[in-house]
Amino acid sequence: MKKIVLFEDVFGDFGGIEKVIITIVSTFFGKYKFELVVNSIISKEYIDDLEKYNVNVVQLQKDYIRNPIKRHLVGFKKFKQYLKENRCIDTIHFNISNSIDLNYVRIAKKFKIKNRIAHSHNSSATSKFKILMHKLIKPFTMNSPTVFLACSDLAAKWLFSKKVYNKKQYIFLPNVVDYQQFKFNEVNRKEIRDKYSIKDDEILYGHVGRFNVQKNHVFLINVFAKINNLNNKTKLILIGKGELKEEIINKCKELKIENNVIFVEPTKDVYKYYSAFDTLLFPSLFEGLSIVLVETQCASLKCLVSDVISDQSIFTPLITKISLSDENKWINEALQTELNNKIDVSNYYFNSSFSIDKLVLILQEIYSR
Repeated sequence: MKKIVLFEDVFGDFGGIEKVIITIVSTFFGKYKFELVVNSIISKEYIDDLEKYNVNVVQLQKDYIRNPIKRHLVGFKKFKQYLKENRCIDTIHFNISNSIDLNYVRIAKKFKIKNRIAHSHNSSATSKFKILMHKLIKPFTMNSPTVFLACSDLAAKWLFSKKVYNKKQYIFLPNVVDYQQFKFNEVNRKEIRDKYSIKDDEILYGHVGRFNVQKNHVFLINVFAKINNLNNKTKLILIGKGELKEEIINKCKELKIENNVIFVEPTKDVYKYYSAFDTLLFPSLFEGLSIVLVETQCASLKCLVSDVISDQSIFTPLITKISLSDENKWINEALQTELNNKIDVSNYYFNSSFSIDKLVLILQEIYSR
């Protein structure tokens, strides 16, 4: 059985890349032997899934190094050692968010790994320093991959060279999901709304994402505060964790909406929450291709999203794009939410790029090279 190595810098936290990795190993279980190589594991949430599919996990660094420069400097050395000890590898699928990760692909090229897949998952970074580092490193790593994958055109433009982007020398591989898991379920809706005492006549807004700059929680909270002031039969659930969570909790207290905002830790049962929500509020400053939006559309959930979101994320009429400079439109659109007004999206899904069948066709051809 052919061995495929999957690489990610930091693994955990219910992130989009983690979900893509689990989808890949579950879809191809029994066809390929997978090994996951990571610098650090910061959450054990998906480890049992990896064990279920017999994925061997190699952690290059025992302890998580928060400083990305220090982490990568240690990581490059450890990755070289890993390749020295595993000379039989011919395919590595690198899951990447910025150009510093492309240095791992460059190292793989030096070790003559035949099939070097660079898979771009994002379209910007969370700080000016990271953006600057990305731009400085990018030109020196572009000749390292043999295959260029991107979850969206925006993600391709961010990570790859102008030549690769302009000549469409990359393959569009969206973040596929299992429709059956995420489709709307009335039982799940009742379970979650009962759990948090959401009344039948209350509108429940939701957001799923890490508490960091990218997800734009401050804007979200300001919008919801005004929504709640105009309609007090509204609640908001925020699912996630991250460095800005305490700041957002304090912001809710400052705006006197703390009794209407519910904070929930990341959970594998997120699909149940999608059925419980009436509208998703998603004002991200940037996204590669949001797997949350793919999942919520499968759940027949109305979504209000920032206009920076790639159109490649959209496969149903459920998404409304709004400029972040037009706060009033966010408020007005949100106030038009109807309770539990769901449409059948099955045909949209199966005719889209997000079905499992599309993933199989693309990766099977690449992995067999």
